[in-house]
Amino acid sequence: MVNVNCSAMIFLTAAVVGSMESRKTGLIINIASDFGRLPVSLYGATKAFVIHFSKCIRYEYAPSNIHVQCVCPMFVCTKMSGMKRSSFLIPMPEKFVQHALCSATRLKVSFRPHSMNGCVFPMVIRPAFQSMTIFTTHPSLYGPYNEKI
Repeated sequence: MVNVNCSAMIFLTAAVVGSMESRKTGLIINIASDFGRLPVSLYGATKAFVIHFSKCIRYEYAPSNIHVQCVCPMFVCTKMSGMKRSSFLIPMPEKFVQHALCSATRLKVSFRPHSMNGCVFPMVIRPAFQSMTIFTTHPSLYGPYNEKI
């Protein structure tokens, strides 16, 4: 997972950024996940790396007019997510890609339902999810604290 989500992205970025820099223009789109904002698993950790790496290269190559966008989808209908039917909050991959490409030089993805969720998620769902994850994922580490709650 680290090789696919982190190492491959670093090598591919290194392979293309030189020619973009010499042309003084370019666009790099990295795919992370909203799970990169939560301490849930190795998958989340690799996606957190993608988010941070994207921010770093965005600032490093901004003087060369190289735009970097990090797309952080929530759920999309794919085999990996297990979602089979699309809905207002869960788009088909083609629709999500279309919206991501339309917002390619912006800092935020323009798929509105995910943007709306992105406003609610940090305030309400993330704190509850984090406390639940910490106490259920590592009971041996947090057992005494869990008993006091």
